[in-house]
Amino acid sequence: MNICGCLVHATAPVVPEVRKRVEAMKGAEIHACDDDGRLVVVVEDTPEKKLPS
Repeated sequence: MNICGCLVHATAPVVPEVRKRVEAMKGAEIHACDDDGRLVVVVEDTPEKKLPS
């Protein structure tokens, strides 16, 4: 299993939409979000899609 940590940076007006889209992705989980629009996201392999190793 591969796991990848990502920092996503979005402008304040679109943060709710970005959160919604990330949360809808299989294998993705938001671990933190601050007022500046930075989200810490962890992505792991799913049966449908593998991360590059």
